[in-house]
Amino acid sequence: MKIENKSKRTQRKGKNEKKGIHMKIQNKSKGTQRKVKNSHRRTKMKIQNTNKGTQIKMKNKE
Repeated sequence: MKIENKSKRTQRKGKNEKKGIHMKIQNKSKGTQRKVKNSHRRTKMKIQNTNKGTQIKMKNKE
């Protein structure tokens, strides 16, 4: 997908092509990478907000 879109939209996107590829990778692995990044933030949030943190902690583990 990424290589085909690159060959088709290289002239059209230009600088946005690099951003688009990064966004594609982040959007595909949003469930994994974003959860890992948010888990680091939400572990701090979970310590601050213990009531909300328990629910958010279980969401990050799933």
